[in-house]
Amino acid sequence: MTLEPITGKVLRIVPQDANRDEVISGKYKYDELDLSKLAVHTFESIDPDFYTDSKHAENPIIVTASNFGCGSSREQAPQVIAACGVGCAITESFARIVYRNGFD
Repeated sequence: MTLEPITGKVLRIVPQDANRDEVISGKYKYDELDLSKLAVHTFESIDPDFYTDSKHAENPIIVTASNFGCGSSREQAPQVIAACGVGCAITESFARIVYRNGFD
């Protein structure tokens, strides 16, 4: 089996312990079910330009510090990141719930 290299542009470096509420605020959780519309709010509390920048980047990648995605269970968090076009997250460590969502 041959692995293909991942290529892209590092779009953002996300701070340590960035929780799921920072990825997508709970205030939008039930207002919108369409992920493409919900994605507009991705990381808006820590980076209001994230969505716009992600749409202008080719193969965006995010780099995160440790414990990325900690906090409450919010299944939309990884989904909206993907809806922004992010195909790769490089991190020191994922919170357990994010790690499990990657397989479930």
